[in-house]
Amino acid sequence: MEYENRVVCFLDILGFKNIIEESERDKLKLQNTLKVLKILNTYKTDSEQNYGATHESVQVTQFSDSIVISFLIEERDQLILALFDLQEMIVELINYGFLLRGGISSGNLIHTADILIGTALHKAYELESSIAIYPRIIISQQLINNYLNNNNDNFSRDFEESSINDLLLMSEDGYYMIDYFFNIKNIFDNEYFYVLYLQKIHSIISSGCKSKNNKVNVKFKWMKEKYNYIIYQVDDYISKLDDENLKEKYRTLAIIN
Repeated sequence: MEYENRVVCFLDILGFKNIIEESERDKLKLQNTLKVLKILNTYKTDSEQNYGATHESVQVTQFSDSIVISFLIEERDQLILALFDLQEMIVELINYGFLLRGGISSGNLIHTADILIGTALHKAYELESSIAIYPRIIISQQLINNYLNNNNDNFSRDFEESSINDLLLMSEDGYYMIDYFFNIKNIFDNEYFYVLYLQKIHSIISSGCKSKNNKVNVKFKWMKEKYNYIIYQVDDYISKLDDENLKEKYRTLAIIN
């Protein structure tokens, strides 16, 4: 057994300690928690079913509130698929009131059903725990640069660059990220579902902003700022829509004070 050059995603459910404590008193919370853990743990099989692609190198390890996903770096299409999957995972978990934070990096890693070790894991964990801070998934700039620069086919490189721009957002602190508000809109086949998603986000943020825990409060205030930015643009946006029902749906979205 030896190290492989792998892309690794380290994901963490925010507030999991409190969630577990609540689940001991609330059967519905327990059922939702178990459903969410199943979503995380079935990443590989769900991905294969969704895209009809089999990637033998994909490994998934779930423990407590964390999940590690990795695959060989030469499986180029798997990176784009993984970013799609992570967006879908964010949306699915929002349905149960759960938020993800994560880091994606690359490097030396041994990842099997029994062993998980390597500097790539530590880099991804560092991105998640020390850089991401807020509910978002941060991606190593070096990983993106290497991914694009190692493609000599201009056509497929343009496709990959376009896909990354559709999936990722450059944050104000200079990191590529999968976020909860902007580019994630592209994952919804029907824009009505995006509005419903924003309604759920509104509820989660409003509740989180009431927390007396300063660390928790800071995260939700960051989310509130992103959410409110979208709502401030709604009137201008819906003026360009033809669908009156969709306009009415957008008008139900309210600013979080």
